[in-house]
Amino acid sequence: MKKPNIILIGFMATGKTTVGEILSKKLNKRFIETDKIIEQKAGKEIPKIFSEDGEIKFRELEMAVCKELSECRNVIISTGGGVVLNKLNIDYLKQNGYIVLIESTAEDIYKRILIDGKEKRPLLNKPDPFDEIKKLLSYRKPFYNAAAEFRVTTYNKVPEQIADEIIELIENEKKQSPYFDDDNLGKLFEQFSNLLFDKNINKNIVESLGEKSNNEIMKFTEIIEHCTSFKGINPIHLLENIFQKFGNQLSIKQLNMIVPGILLSSFRNFQIKNNIQEIFYIPDMKEGNNKIIIKISSITNEKIVIGMMRASLIPIDSDVYLGICEEVLGIGICISIILGITPKNKEFLQISNKAMLFALNDLIEKKVIVNGSKKDRIESVIISFIKFLETKFFLKIFE
Repeated sequence: MKKPNIILIGFMATGKTTVGEILSKKLNKRFIETDKIIEQKAGKEIPKIFSEDGEIKFRELEMAVCKELSECRNVIISTGGGVVLNKLNIDYLKQNGYIVLIESTAEDIYKRILIDGKEKRPLLNKPDPFDEIKKLLSYRKPFYNAAAEFRVTTYNKVPEQIADEIIELIENEKKQSPYFDDDNLGKLFEQFSNLLFDKNINKNIVESLGEKSNNEIMKFTEIIEHCTSFKGINPIHLLENIFQKFGNQLSIKQLNMIVPGILLSSFRNFQIKNNIQEIFYIPDMKEGNNKIIIKISSITNEKIVIGMMRASLIPIDSDVYLGICEEVLGIGICISIILGITPKNKEFLQISNKAMLFALNDLIEKKVIVNGSKKDRIESVIISFIKFLETKFFLKIFE
């Protein structure tokens, strides 16, 4: 039996109130904010509760309100950002409601707080609120993950879209894994990409890859420069150039960087030469010839570096990726960046997954995955990527 209430949790300034009001109208349910009820009971606004009575008193009031609201029916409840810190609050609210986590990046939260004014947020009324946001998000993340039954991200969405997504999730009761759902993957890629954009290449290599040797740093930088300065369209030529220069000197991390570096640089040059603005993707040829128009990302040197850095961080022979070889994951990274840095929706993520499956099937059929060298495997996935673009995107890179 479906629960009658929807409970919105998440960090402050993630838009819970706006989304809650939209849900209230769409579902004809009463909208309640826990913070408003706490203020009514205390007879003062929340900043004054914190300054005059302290956070402990606020949390006591919050728990009493959650217990009270657990008895309500047919309501949308927007909670305070720290409600998850007390498991009893979540246990109360879960009795008759679905817990939905609304997630935003630290950057987006900070922008909203600048508009609202940090003095309205007692926990952030400090000299460096952005730093405080990052610290609080890091601390609270495990609590949010533990509490959430469903989750949505605000990334690149308006409140109306978020509300519709919540309704669809709950109507279908599609349970989500806290670590591998589509939205969370896109969010993590976005955060990682922001970090890479913010740092210079050499510093990023040192910090992200943990390489301390000057020779190693120079080698990483040279490989990046080989890829970003490449002017041709044939990726096999670039592969040969890199192996002629470095050969057996390449470490596993450096080898992993090569796949997205080669493919993205070649695709960038193909894109420039042909002025490609959009691509056509047919999910399943058996369903007919209805084409979906997808706007693709303009590949820049920065995006090539992002792809290479992502690939260099792939765990080597890790069970996390179910034994899929690192080269194949490099293709998934390339597709994600071509579609706009991150897989912003399920359809884009499915395209990335299909590209990886396409390459993995080729490796298995050719027996390269068992008998081939690392270079053979890289060459195989490069060819698979080209075949995938030709058969799914109808882009013919080679004449």
